[in-house]
Amino acid sequence: MALDERGYQLMTHALRADSVHMVLDAYERLEKAHGARDRRLRIEHADLVDAADLPRFKALGVTADMQPRFAVARTAAISIR
Repeated sequence: MALDERGYQLMTHALRADSVHMVLDAYERLEKAHGARDRRLRIEHADLVDAADLPRFKALGVTADMQPRFAVARTAAISIR
């Protein structure tokens, strides 16, 4: 909350659906507490998301940074050799 109040752009790591839901709840509280603005909120590694939470990404302006290259980096490196 304090970082948002100071204008920082926030990104949060959340991999599982329950973690993603919790982060979306926190981002929603930011919006209610400090008002709407261009926050550019992100959830890093948001690979598992409950279908019910998908519309919340758009409503809150949250980017899901799934980073598929991160998930296959080792496999890709092995196959190149």
